Amino acid sequence: MKIAVYGTLKKGQALSYLMKTAKFIQEDCVMGQLYNFAKYYPHISLTPPRPKKVTVEVYEVNNELLEKLDRVEAGYKRTPTATTGGLNVELYEMPRIPTENDAQYERDSFPFN
Repeated sequence: MKIAVYGTLKKGQALSYLMKTAKFIQEDCVMGQLYNFAKYYPHISLTPPRPKKVTVEVYEVNNELLEKLDRVEAGYKRTPTATTGGLNVELYEMPRIPTENDAQYERDSFPFN
């Protein structure tokens, strides 16, 4: 399965070590919007009001790693999508877009791309 990563799983980021057994395919983009949560954790929405290109890294992962990623990314929805380069991938998407009045999201949640 191909997984697209956009935040802490990307090369050089806090959880990138989890991807060491995955096969890197390429850098690509998806259409969506990144949101910053608690200053450190980016979330993506694939259905924002005004989508933009979001850079992702695409990896081929085995079932064992996929199960581990599902546990690490608990609370996110693994969503099928296509990259702008035409690859069919899945990525971990936040369940919905945060709003200013949403107590689930901290006050500093905001779009940052």
